[in-house]
Amino acid sequence: MQKKPIEVVIFNHKFTVKTDNDKAFVEQVATYVNEKIKEVKKMGKSVPTIDTVLLACMNIADEYLKFKEERGRMEGKVEKRIQDLIGLIDKELS
Repeated sequence: MQKKPIEVVIFNHKFTVKTDNDKAFVEQVATYVNEKIKEVKKMGKSVPTIDTVLLACMNIADEYLKFKEERGRMEGKVEKRIQDLIGLIDKELS
């Protein structure tokens, strides 16, 4: 599939990204990034633009890594539960 250009505005900067994703998803991502930038700006301190954006990136990365870690824990629990159930079924069939 060929990547298509989609225009977005992040932190008052308009630019085009080439992506396989649909426009609605890309706009959702841009909105999320803008919300994270606004959160950093609301902290009250006047910091340079690059610092604001980098802090927002750090916050997004923090959320992502925590989610990824939690997902891994949940997958481990599910896998253990599946193995337990397989064991019970095997026991009953034996």
